Amino acid sequence: MDAELTDRERIAAAIGELVDRGYTTMPPWSVCCSNCGWAEIARRVDAPRDDLPQDLKTVWWHEQNDSYAFAEGAGVIPQTTAFMEILDHIEDDEADQWLQEHAHDIEADSVLARLTEYATLRAPLYLHWLGDKNEIAAALRAQGLRVTIPFDETKCLVVLPMQTAFRARPVNGEVVLEIDDEQIQLTAEDARKLVRRLNQAARQAEQQMPHL
Repeated sequence: MDAELTDRERIAAAIGELVDRGYTTMPPWSVCCSNCGWAEIARRVDAPRDDLPQDLKTVWWHEQNDSYAFAEGAGVIPQTTAFMEILDHIEDDEADQWLQEHAHDIEADSVLARLTEYATLRAPLYLHWLGDKNEIAAALRAQGLRVTIPFDETKCLVVLPMQTAFRARPVNGEVVLEIDDEQIQLTAEDARKLVRRLNQAARQAEQQMPHL
């Protein structure tokens, strides 16, 4: 694991390993949503959308997921800082025509922005998949990424932002919970209650995860 890699580079490295093992994938900016994504996977394996091969192995995410996870908002079209400076100098009455004439440049710059300025996970990244969920998770974890594996086979795998760190330790008969740089001191009974509530919330959160 290379400490200098960005989250996006880590994910790309893991996906590369999985491609070598027979998984099909595609760039996230090539499809806008899950429906388009599954249609594209079907096209790539030359199979009907509703009759994919039973042995198909695939892992991918789409543009909306990418914007949500890396740019902090689904539907966001990230642009590089340099490109935004160009946009700032366009007169309002010329903007619509300019945007139409430079649609290809905007799309290309968005991809560049994702690869460079939007390469750190800021929210969960939902991965659509078929195959072995444990194999996929292991490849991602081998790159130092945090991954949640769903119990339900119809739910997405989730890659979590790296910045959150948890630690719980006993101190003088109580429990100190550390989340990043914050500390919360709990009685043993309160700690047990918190665990129960977290488990309940985790089950509810999984039920809310996007379906494949």
